[in-house]
Amino acid sequence: MLRRMGYAAIAVLVLGGFVVAETFRGTVTKIEDGSITVNVRKKGEEPTEKTFKTSKDTTYKFRKGRGKDAETEDSDAKKFKAAWEKNKKGTTVSVETDDDGKAKSITYGAGRGGKKGGKKKDD
Repeated sequence: MLRRMGYAAIAVLVLGGFVVAETFRGTVTKIEDGSITVNVRKKGEEPTEKTFKTSKDTTYKFRKGRGKDAETEDSDAKKFKAAWEKNKKGTTVSVETDDDGKAKSITYGAGRGGKKGGKKKDD
C-alpha cells in the first residue's frame, strides 16, 4: 500500500511539471532583443499583452498551410523578424513556454491565404 502511494506521488510530480508549461496564441505587437510581445487571445475574454523572454535556445518554426496537416520547417530569429516586419499587423504566432515562462519555441505562419470565399472548381 505504501509502495503504491509512493509511485502515485512520483507520477503526480512528473506530470505536474508538464502542466506548468503553456502554449499561447496571438499576434505579435513588438519584437526586441531578448523578448517578444504578443497580444494573446482567449475565447470569451479581452486580448491581453504578454511579453516573453527569448534566448539562443528558443526554436523558431515556420508553418506552411493550415489545419492539422500543415507542415513546419525550421527557421531562425532573423527570418522571423523579417516576416514580422513585412506584415506587422497579421503575424500570428504560437508561443510555447517552459516552466519559467520563457519562450521555448515560437511557431509562426503565413496567415490566411488562398482565394476568399471561392468554391472549388470541378475538373
